[in-house]
Amino acid sequence: MKFNPDNLDIHELAIEEPEKKSESSFNPEKDITPEDWEGIKNELKDLRTRNEWSQLAQIATAIKIFDLNFDIGLDPVAKREIAKQQNDSKRQADRARSEKNWIGYSFGAVERKILFPKKEIHATEADLQSMKDQLDSIRRNPHSRSESRGGDFAVVASAGRIICHEFDWGVRDEDIKLMKEYLETKKENLAYPQQVIDIMISSSKMKIDCDKEIIDMLKRGLDDCRKQKLYRGFVIYATALKMLASEKVEVDDDGVKIIMSQKKEKIGVEVPQIPEQKQF
Repeated sequence: MKFNPDNLDIHELAIEEPEKKSESSFNPEKDITPEDWEGIKNELKDLRTRNEWSQLAQIATAIKIFDLNFDIGLDPVAKREIAKQQNDSKRQADRARSEKNWIGYSFGAVERKILFPKKEIHATEADLQSMKDQLDSIRRNPHSRSESRGGDFAVVASAGRIICHEFDWGVRDEDIKLMKEYLETKKENLAYPQQVIDIMISSSKMKIDCDKEIIDMLKRGLDDCRKQKLYRGFVIYATALKMLASEKVEVDDDGVKIIMSQKKEKIGVEVPQIPEQKQF
């Protein structure tokens, strides 16, 4: 068929504008509102008034991981009562030492280190080496609790880094791959945001790339907790989102530091640039 310029439809030659995909981002300064912080502070006050020391310690720890500089306002009595409960960490360390199993010990030790960074955590150099040996045991036993191997590794590695950030925990690239693969299987799990936090803390080299579906899921969880006034859950969802949007997660003598970068604040799918259309 012979080409006839009179039959040309210029609209067929124009490059169509691509369908825009929504952009997922998280900015803790904008997405966590003054009303949210007021609710969190009221929750802390309420738990203190009711002497709910265990719950108070849990939410206070979550807050200090989200923002190391946030003043959780523990008065001397609250500090003393929480410290009493955390004295169990010595007994937990003794048990973990005898059983060569540091997973249970990790939870209490992390709370103690985050809330009272200058206090003793009852872990010796030999204990730290034993924790590292457990990491190696998890690494080398693919048939032992294989469904949770990556999660167990993240719990011990993240706790170890918080307890003693200067110790060489020996987290390898293969371990990072193991933890990421584990996280992929837990997308529908309610514990997913806490697992994100553990994995992000586990290594200074950790970076998790999430698609828009995952980020939106976390944002829905954040909003649900906001509506139901479940503030510990709210802080955990917020921390997971903040870590995923961060440049890196550092740990030092003061605690966990989430380093944000404006350039890396956006997470999820970028909106493509609209190509220039041909002019006729």
